[in-house]
Amino acid sequence: MILGNLNIPSINSITSRSSSIRAAFVKAVIPTIFPNDIEVREKLLNELYDLLPHTHRGSKCAYCTSKATEWDHFRSVIKNSKPSGYSTDIYNLVPSCGKCNQSKGSKEWIDWIKSEAALSPKTLKTPYLEEEIIPNLIKFEEWSNNKTYKLTKEEIAELEVYMSECEELIKSLYKYQEKAKAFQIKFQESANSKF
Repeated sequence: MILGNLNIPSINSITSRSSSIRAAFVKAVIPTIFPNDIEVREKLLNELYDLLPHTHRGSKCAYCTSKATEWDHFRSVIKNSKPSGYSTDIYNLVPSCGKCNQSKGSKEWIDWIKSEAALSPKTLKTPYLEEEIIPNLIKFEEWSNNKTYKLTKEEIAELEVYMSECEELIKSLYKYQEKAKAFQIKFQESANSKF
């Protein structure tokens, strides 16, 4: 609802943060492999941006060419609410704007970029999407595929056991959401009777 020209804060949901909690559980344990100076110079600044020339050396989003504000996991660390096995390393990161990073979420980049999802490059009618951006990202994917670190199947299985504890936490959030909804209805009725 708008009051004047400003949005009134909406009702929050305890369970709306389930995906953020899953992501926190995974990102708390997956490796972050910091590049050394040689990797930064030779790989990131040369090969990466040769493959993604439309990013103008990292100042533009790899997906839509808006101003880049952050790094995105090109291959998501979470897939279908489970760890994918991919880590945080320079071969699994591309410059991104916040809207693309949020819109893409854990989807496969190629499916998302061509989709009608809110704020996807196709939806935003990004220029040169088919002619330049997608072919560059395909080259990046092929180049980085065997370079990025991925957990072994055994490590992923071990991580999935750990993630089952996360799911227990999320189940408890749903229980509290039901309680919160009952309180919200009660308190809203009380507030309405006073006005």
